Amino acid sequence: MRTTSRRRRPQPAESERAQAWRHLLEASSKIRHDPHARWSEPGALRLREIALKFDRICDRASGRLDIKVDDTDVLAALLVVRALRDKLDRSEYELISLARERGITWQRIADALEMRSRQAAERRHLQLSRARPRPGAHAPKTQNDRVELERDRRGRWAEQQWALRRAGTIRRLAQQLAVVPDLQDRLDNSRESRIISALYHANEPRIEQSPLAWARSLRQALDADTRFREDPAAYLEQEEGDDELTDISWRLQRKEAELVHRLMGLLGYAVTPRNLDLSGYADLAEEIRALHDDLARCPR
Repeated sequence: MRTTSRRRRPQPAESERAQAWRHLLEASSKIRHDPHARWSEPGALRLREIALKFDRICDRASGRLDIKVDDTDVLAALLVVRALRDKLDRSEYELISLARERGITWQRIADALEMRSRQAAERRHLQLSRARPRPGAHAPKTQNDRVELERDRRGRWAEQQWALRRAGTIRRLAQQLAVVPDLQDRLDNSRESRIISALYHANEPRIEQSPLAWARSLRQALDADTRFREDPAAYLEQEEGDDELTDISWRLQRKEAELVHRLMGLLGYAVTPRNLDLSGYADLAEEIRALHDDLARCPR
């Protein structure tokens, strides 16, 4: 006789970090507390309660301890691993920042981080700063959110490195496109512009629609790239200030990659004839399309 197990409803502690943390903290957990443990401060009690339960689940997983755990205990412990890893990253960033505020050299910081060079320590600080949520941004709550965020980050980085390797071609095509004499007219008379205009006037019939901003954005991006190439150090100081602590060569490479990636994104708009009619510039249109197709094949 074949039997099937009844499907159990997933618990919040199995997919949400905050709930996982609470699950290991709650006194109702099936994992018993250590009756011999003593603490002097309430705050220490809460943190140590989680640590003890977490360690006991890990001991069960490694076979060092034979205790009863359920599915939620195991999945909650996995989520707590991620929460603790993020906390350690935040603490590492804050401690490195504090060390720099106290005038501790990058070499001493590298020694404490068990890294070979001061450049490695500076790069680690930058990596940790980039991973921190921006002010006002919400940190991803679920595992799927974190996976998607990491995929997006890796994809954007891969595209930037692809663009950096083709910087000369991207700049040349962007410059040729920007000097098309009637570029703004072509843009404003495109099918896409007419659709936008119809939608705009349906909501604001008495207000004239402004010209599309894409052509202006292309020229501004080219201007930023030119200013960077003419004096990279001055551009970085103007755009980022002196508070970003990392080696200059890394910052220069990253900024150049961002600038040419921005240009490539603007070129991508011109691939679709609906957005911009490039009749009379067949060779330019073909080169832009070929570059865009090459980007689509970029591994991410």
